[in-house]
Amino acid sequence: MGSREVPRLSALLAALFPAGNRRGAAWKITVPIRGRSHRRALSAGLAVLLGVCALICTTGGGPGGSSARGDSEIAAAPDGYGRQAGDFVPYSSGRLAPASQQSDLDAKAAEARTVLRESHSSVPSDQIDGLVERTRDHPDPGKGEISKKNAADALAEITDLARRENVNRHAASALEGKVVNAPTADKLAEARAEVNAVRRAAANAAPGTQVDAAVGVEMRREQADLGNGQKVDLDEIPDADVVYQDKSGVVRVVEVKNAGSATRKDDFAKQVGRLKNWEGREAGRKATVEIETTDRWTQIFSPFKPARNGKPATDTRTAAREMAQNDVDVTIAGTRLSAARLGAMQSAVDERTKNGTMEWPKMKDPESAEAYLGTGAQQDTAPAESAEKALREAGGKVGMTRPCPPPDDAQALGLALSESGPCGGDESGLSGALSSPTYGGVDFSSLQLRYLSDRAGSGVRYAFSAKAAQKGREQDSRTGASALVESMADLRTWLVLSPDTFWVNLNPDQPDRVIDTKLGRTNAGRALLEADWRMKQTEGKLLDPKTSFGAEYWRRLGISSEQVCYSSRMWIVPGDVEVREDGDSLYVLKATLDVKAEAEDVAGLGQASCNADPAETARDERLEQDMMVPKIVKAVNTDADYAPLRRAFLARVVAQWIRDRHAAGHSTSFDKLIGSGDVGPASLHGSWQPKQVYDSYLHSINDGDFTYKQTTRVGNTMVTYVMRTGGVDWTELPSKKLSPAQMDRELPHLPKTVERAAREPATASDGSVWLADEAAAPRVSAWHKVGTYVSGRTGIVVLVVVALVVLLLFVRDGSVFRRGKAG
Repeated sequence: MGSREVPRLSALLAALFPAGNRRGAAWKITVPIRGRSHRRALSAGLAVLLGVCALICTTGGGPGGSSARGDSEIAAAPDGYGRQAGDFVPYSSGRLAPASQQSDLDAKAAEARTVLRESHSSVPSDQIDGLVERTRDHPDPGKGEISKKNAADALAEITDLARRENVNRHAASALEGKVVNAPTADKLAEARAEVNAVRRAAANAAPGTQVDAAVGVEMRREQADLGNGQKVDLDEIPDADVVYQDKSGVVRVVEVKNAGSATRKDDFAKQVGRLKNWEGREAGRKATVEIETTDRWTQIFSPFKPARNGKPATDTRTAAREMAQNDVDVTIAGTRLSAARLGAMQSAVDERTKNGTMEWPKMKDPESAEAYLGTGAQQDTAPAESAEKALREAGGKVGMTRPCPPPDDAQALGLALSESGPCGGDESGLSGALSSPTYGGVDFSSLQLRYLSDRAGSGVRYAFSAKAAQKGREQDSRTGASALVESMADLRTWLVLSPDTFWVNLNPDQPDRVIDTKLGRTNAGRALLEADWRMKQTEGKLLDPKTSFGAEYWRRLGISSEQVCYSSRMWIVPGDVEVREDGDSLYVLKATLDVKAEAEDVAGLGQASCNADPAETARDERLEQDMMVPKIVKAVNTDADYAPLRRAFLARVVAQWIRDRHAAGHSTSFDKLIGSGDVGPASLHGSWQPKQVYDSYLHSINDGDFTYKQTTRVGNTMVTYVMRTGGVDWTELPSKKLSPAQMDRELPHLPKTVERAAREPATASDGSVWLADEAAAPRVSAWHKVGTYVSGRTGIVVLVVVALVVLLLFVRDGSVFRRGKAG
């Protein structure tokens, strides 16, 4: 019997307790070993212990190492970006998956089967079943097994994708198939990243357009289809993950990655270069990169991986440096980093790495990284500067480039900010909210102009209301900046143009009567025309006989005869408008839109017209008004796709009040604009033309998209439905004026809310958030003041009186002159 030193145990303890933690102690472990079998058993036990310790003690190193938090599960955030679901819990064979995870997975799978089938996805139900069968209660990361929660989240995401009408159906089906056929957890994460990028794009896409995906030379699709007749050439890009046109008119291509490690390849540098070249070929383009999660995100600062031949790396380029040099922005788990910020961060990382002070664990996410590196304050992270930059980008089309426009632009828009506003003193509620890139209390996409106080000669105060943001969801203040600029541009449009031009018309028989020429060059005109096109798409989707609603509608349409033919006209008009006029102030308490529909026999494009029995036509018309119109009205007043239309309508209400005051002889701050016809900075700049919408409409009729013309058999009845014409008509704007008591019943204490909103975001009694700002009246010359006064009702009366006095004096003086001469 003797003792033998066990080097394995010594090495293990040395690893667990490094020299720096041993306080000078020297480790030498001796244990008695009885025979070879005992030594083998001890070695096996140490090996198991070492494996367990490796799982538990894994920590993050530098770039390229494991995450400081381990391989935690990725959960979908509300805005579609992934986030860490929680601290790493080591795998344990004794830990059971909750039964609720299986039931949740089954429910999500059932919903996905139904929705994908209704959306005509090419993904069969058995592929969804296959994904469910591949999930595991206790997934082994080493084998790439898929957890039930990840699968349930993925199915929920493709279900949402299938419901989005503005996503190219072919592209959506391809992404849905990529998700359900993912063989491993990594492949599933990659597919989910692309799905979520498309979902975000769909939420930000311009009305009347669609999001395309998985396009490019390698995909044998060198052109992306924006759904409005516009094609985007991608002959320089092998694979574009997402292509769309945003609400400001910019055409965007997005390169999507699931983790930062996916950027450490030479191919990524080439892709960034191609994105930059594509962007520079034509104005109105922007290329960006989106990294879905913070998983190994710091690897964007690491040199590219060496080639597979085993040679040492000689390429010192990094993904961050390549994006910075090519002016390509990146969004990481919802946090946007501009090219300038990336460059500054890379320089700081290089400097700290060089002097040996780099601490990678402090780079948990982009926000903490900037705080650690000290780059945030140097770049465009300063809130006021970020808001100003976003406004410049969004407002360039209408001549207002920042919250405090320069005097020339301000005069052109009819507004100039006062010295007491955000340009000359404390931040206002509006500028303060827009200055915060992640202000969480406001849904900026719902901003609407709801208040204006016009103290002619002394200033203008205006306020926007918005819905409160969903809990936990961060909002992009750039969306608010765009909404602000578009609303002001729309206000100018409604002031300078004649109300008899406030209409649009999509009718295949009237190609020359689509939109007024001047209105067609403005954001307001675009909002109206694209909303009309969107309304036809909404109705076409509802008419799909493969849906429960569509099947019931067609059944009831053909219930009384063997041959039914019905055509109609549907158009958008002002609905209920309630305002409170308090001296020189206007509060808009309610401004809804309505939809009208009536039978209309329109022959065109070689299609037979409907010559049905008048009584049958009247019955079908009532059916459309009872079943279809309420759903269209709800969509127009609530769906995100119609938000630009609703903003334009609120501006129309405010503009009409200004017009009415002007016509009544009151002096307003906008007198020089009213009826001038000078669209000026409200003009659109870019490639958009009304003809694009009209051509898309004709294309849809010819190809039968959205069931604009469809003949089908419902039971024993052949039903033909033709829906060809429509429009938006805002030439008339009836409104109801409320008393103070009525306003207080609808929105108690609203004046106090608006007053508080001038200092900070203020919540009204209905839960809406109000943001206010103040502006100085436009500078007007003395001659213009005289002309404005003379052109008003009071001025005209004064001129008439003066003219009569002069005439009487002339007659009197002339009579005296004649009498004197006669004498």
